Amino acid sequence: MIKQLTIKTKNISNKSKQFSTDPFTVYLDSLSPSGRRSMNSQLMGVLKLMEYNGSGENFPWSNLRYVHLVKLRTLLQEQGKAANTVNTTLAAIKGVIRTAFNLGEIAADDYLRCNSVKQIKSHRLPVGRSLKPAEIKKLISVCKRDKTAIGIRDAAIIALMLSTGLRRSEVIQLDTADFIEKQSLVLIRKGKGNRQHLAVITVSTRALLNKWLKQKSNLSKALFTRVNNNVPSENRISAQSIYNIINSRAKQAGLDKLTPHDLRRTLVTRLLDTGIDLNTVRQIIGHQNIHTTARYDRRDDSLNHRIIKNLDMF
Repeated sequence: MIKQLTIKTKNISNKSKQFSTDPFTVYLDSLSPSGRRSMNSQLMGVLKLMEYNGSGENFPWSNLRYVHLVKLRTLLQEQGKAANTVNTTLAAIKGVIRTAFNLGEIAADDYLRCNSVKQIKSHRLPVGRSLKPAEIKKLISVCKRDKTAIGIRDAAIIALMLSTGLRRSEVIQLDTADFIEKQSLVLIRKGKGNRQHLAVITVSTRALLNKWLKQKSNLSKALFTRVNNNVPSENRISAQSIYNIINSRAKQAGLDKLTPHDLRRTLVTRLLDTGIDLNTVRQIIGHQNIHTTARYDRRDDSLNHRIIKNLDMF
């Protein structure tokens, strides 16, 4: 273990408990599934950095102090980690420490000192991109050319994400009953922050969903399922599967790197480009904070390109 990060460990029984009360588990349990995966990854990276080979549940998070967080921040920077990665890691650690405080395992003054460790300030270009109309057509077309059940399913998934901006974690939780065909709506029961909302879909998206439903087994509650030997199964699709679908279909269409969240950015950019005000877009996309929606706007890139291209003074 790195000397500067040496922390006294305590013996904890490996006997399983019906309800875990360690701050690591309690903190992760308080997060959404997608947030849980991300923060668990960050925290396990911290343990690796400190050369701790045990589990996250058995690490003495309550013994962390201000000096440890400062040193961790420095080590992450020295490793060349991006500011956003460093700040996310700090947020994860602070989350566990806050949980430890709420569990009565850490004193208030120690908690406040740890919480005072500042994030790294930086200004970076926004990540991700927005698809151009021609790229959208290529992406949908490559799915439509695949006449198998997988092609039909993938076309429905991509069309749904493009027309609603749903996150992949929201897509995988959709049930068949959540598709309200007559009103061209999809009910999101478990959105981010456990919020529910209705998403309007386009006519073409509705048609693709109906085509998929004709293929899918009526026995499955899930809207999107896995496909085995060209036969839709009853098993709900996973978030990783959504990522793989977008990635593989983008490659087949000859597109640059594409992520599921880029489909969400595409919807925001297209809506703003048509003159819809930012607050209305926020409501459509399901954001609570309008500043979050603004960060999804990718119009500046194409606008600046057109301005400079048309300048052409010599």
